[in-house]
Amino acid sequence: MLNRQIIIILIFIFAFIIANADFTKNTTNSFSGKPPFLLPQNINGWVGQNLKIAEKSHIFEIMSPKDLILRIYKKSNFDDEINLALVLADNKKKIHDPQICYKLQGFKFIDTKKIKLAPDLPVNFIKTKRKNKEYLFIYWYTDLNNNFATRTEFWSEIIFKKLTGKPIKTYGIVILYTPVENTENLKKFALKVNKILFNQSGNNYNDKR
Repeated sequence: MLNRQIIIILIFIFAFIIANADFTKNTTNSFSGKPPFLLPQNINGWVGQNLKIAEKSHIFEIMSPKDLILRIYKKSNFDDEINLALVLADNKKKIHDPQICYKLQGFKFIDTKKIKLAPDLPVNFIKTKRKNKEYLFIYWYTDLNNNFATRTEFWSEIIFKKLTGKPIKTYGIVILYTPVENTENLKKFALKVNKILFNQSGNNYNDKR
């Protein structure tokens, strides 16, 4: 009987914490998910050009321009483009499942799987099609301490850190895509982007971790 009462009390305490905690916003004083976390224009010879977004775009109803980088990287006139979208924000509501957004842009998602580009870089590896052309997507979630392939894993880590009082550097997502024939370049590019982000965050990252 006593054990049952203890369990009930613990359930009420946990429910109270969940009900009163705001898991969507990062109130940590050390939060540093905004600039200077800006990727260089030149990454291993791939030169990026920022995409302009109209000031009245609906995307800015969700996030600030400072939260988002949209860029196309190209190595030469003979190479396929690598498209990048990077969100680093202080609010989880700004991090959306890219499959929803890109479906609205005409991409049909054909095949999805999880792969590891490095021991600490699990990603979603997705084959898509738009206007009879095939593309490869790679995307992952990050808090700049760890990377996560799925939103569920990412969200679970956020809840754990909130409940244990651990700092969260950012709520982030990295999205990359390119035509399928450029897949190997896409993988190498993803590894480099991840390394740049972690090194800027103060977590010296190398692919052997």
